[in-house]
Amino acid sequence: MLLTTFGIHVTLQAQNGSHWRFGQSAGVVFSGGTATGVVGSAMQSIEGCATQSDAAGNLLFYTNGSTIWNRNNQVMLDGSGLLGEEGASQSALIIQRPNLPNQYYVITISASANTAAYSVVDMTLDGGNGGVVAATKNTLFAFDVLPKITGTRHCSSSNFWIILQNALGPGFSSYLVTTTGISGAPVISSAGFSANGNVGGYMKMSPNGRQLFTTLNNNSGNLMGIFNFNNTNGQITLNTLLPTSGGEYGASFSPDNRRLYVSASRDSVNSLVRNELYQFNLMAANIGQSKQVIFSELDTARKFGALQIGLDKRIYMVQRFKDRLHAILQPNELGAACNFQDSVIFLPNSTGRLGLPNFMDHIFNDGVQAKFGFTAGCVNAPVNFIDSSYVGVSTYNWNFDLTGVGSPGTSTAASPTHTFVTGGTYTVRLIVFDGCVSRDTLDRQISISTTIPVDIGPDSTRLCVGTPFTLSSTQIGSYDWQFGQPGNFVSNGNTTSSQPVNNSGWYKLVVNASGCTGSDSAFVNINTTPPIINLGGNRTLCFGQSVTLDAGNPGSRYTWSNGLNTQTISVSTSGTYRVRVEQDACEAIDSVTIAIGTPVTVEIGDDKAACDGQLVEIIPTVSSNVTGYRWSNGATTPTIVTSDTGKVVLTVVDANNCPASDSLMIRNACPQIVALPNAFTPDENGLNDSFRPTGLDTSISNPANKVYLLEVYNRFGELMFSSVAPGIGWDGNYNGNPMSEGRYAYFIRYTDPQTGNVIENRGTVHLLR
Repeated sequence: MLLTTFGIHVTLQAQNGSHWRFGQSAGVVFSGGTATGVVGSAMQSIEGCATQSDAAGNLLFYTNGSTIWNRNNQVMLDGSGLLGEEGASQSALIIQRPNLPNQYYVITISASANTAAYSVVDMTLDGGNGGVVAATKNTLFAFDVLPKITGTRHCSSSNFWIILQNALGPGFSSYLVTTTGISGAPVISSAGFSANGNVGGYMKMSPNGRQLFTTLNNNSGNLMGIFNFNNTNGQITLNTLLPTSGGEYGASFSPDNRRLYVSASRDSVNSLVRNELYQFNLMAANIGQSKQVIFSELDTARKFGALQIGLDKRIYMVQRFKDRLHAILQPNELGAACNFQDSVIFLPNSTGRLGLPNFMDHIFNDGVQAKFGFTAGCVNAPVNFIDSSYVGVSTYNWNFDLTGVGSPGTSTAASPTHTFVTGGTYTVRLIVFDGCVSRDTLDRQISISTTIPVDIGPDSTRLCVGTPFTLSSTQIGSYDWQFGQPGNFVSNGNTTSSQPVNNSGWYKLVVNASGCTGSDSAFVNINTTPPIINLGGNRTLCFGQSVTLDAGNPGSRYTWSNGLNTQTISVSTSGTYRVRVEQDACEAIDSVTIAIGTPVTVEIGDDKAACDGQLVEIIPTVSSNVTGYRWSNGATTPTIVTSDTGKVVLTVVDANNCPASDSLMIRNACPQIVALPNAFTPDENGLNDSFRPTGLDTSISNPANKVYLLEVYNRFGELMFSSVAPGIGWDGNYNGNPMSEGRYAYFIRYTDPQTGNVIENRGTVHLLR
């Protein structure tokens, strides 16, 4: 998009809105695309005010209609005593004098006298701080007007219009501001409605200077309307009246002139105020019915006030007694997309009232924007160009062959048609103009060919048998579907724009349109043998058991519900296992539920003892899910009584035949008598050769749960022999030497095999040789 000279001029003029002063010492500065609250304002204003900055964005002066302060926050030279009143909705408007960059008209409105006056500020006075030209101060030029004022640029772009609303009847007065001054004879328009005592509320001009909005504020019965403004002759005509809910006050058009925002505050229940922010869509067939509530709240006394476009193209709203400004971040968008945000700018050491600075909003105008589309282009076939420019375009200028390819042509229609007679790439230019000062240029390239583009879908498609599939084209023309192979296609008789596919193979579509031909082909492969899965039925595994699930179909892609991608998986936990098998555009799904049984447990107790056919009863302890018993002796009863000695094994099973086993030993426990001989003869004849006890198990050498000790002493108390093994006795020797005949003392400690008690005895034994 090309910028015009006016587009640059508008950007420079917008800097005149860089500084805002309003309310109770409140200030905002726009710098680097960011709005920031600032301190230092000397002004107190209940409602109306205006601020002026220079083209570089530096603050020059500001006013509430009765006093003007300079950039140093001091009362300007001869800047007090103006006829405006801060209680007027729009008490002041500042206009730079045409062709006099250092002079400004300060238009002031009196709400009590219903008059308008102007004073000229000359910025060369007071050492560059500015001053009011005495001869011009409080020059009255309009009477019987409401306390609201707006203005815009004249269509010539060098002059301006001031618009005032009549107080005694319907209608408006448009005053032309030229290099010679403010016209004494306004353009009178009778359109609209009478004030009938309602004087509050704002009057706003759209940024493009084409539409005027005004509201007459009354808490319960406002009047509100949109008017058409002819910025060439100043005439105003009614466009539409808008529905009101009461208390409408502030207003602003969007920068692109397509939306209107209105703030309203009216008494509600329980002494509260109902605050609302509306949006109207100016592009709708019925603007009144397009009303949407963007934001609504109940408050005690903090009413919604003025709305004003900022240098960042956001719309800001003030709320009485609040130290924050609200903002509509994307005001060009419809409905909630406009993105209203509560409290986006903090006002340090100050609060807002009901007013914001009154600007000539043409400095924020987005201007017209060129935009268009077109249909596909073919040699000797009409190409339709579709205009989608916005907003307020009055004239169109098309050039269809800017690059001189060989098909010249122009048009002034909004959406023209052009036929290109030579193939190639053309640059098409559209210039739009609003009839006054805003214009825009857009260049786009279009390719013109002897063939038309045809697209029937992907060049290659893989399908599974039974999957519905259709090839189609959106290209307009006559159709001929063909089947076969590249270089050898045959028409199949289908002349519609779509072709159902039931068989594998090559498909081709030939389209003819206005003498242009295009074609496209595609290959479709249909898999007629989809995979089959059988994971088996649901099953229950024994506790601790695992099973392998096999999805079959080797070479496929596998996706198991547990994240694995192999053909088989091993499962040892309960759950439902699902697998998807993908194979050449086909897929199959199967699932199986695996349950893990409750553990089976059995205990048949500790080892037992019996003697010579004594009966032993074994009563096991089993888990509640046991359903069957198998004893090692063949019994299948829950308990057994046996006289057998040796190992006894019990195996139990549950309903799923899951087993568990336990065993014990039944030992021979016939009574044994422990005795020691009173004499022994170590003559190696195999009879009574050693001194040791009988009746003890000689196979175990001092086990941990048995006690055994045998000691032999001579008559001097010397230890001759010691043993902890019942099977080892004294052979009558000491250190390998035979001891003499005689009596020897002994000591024995052992565990009684019958009672388990520890026994200790002392005595003597006679060694005989």
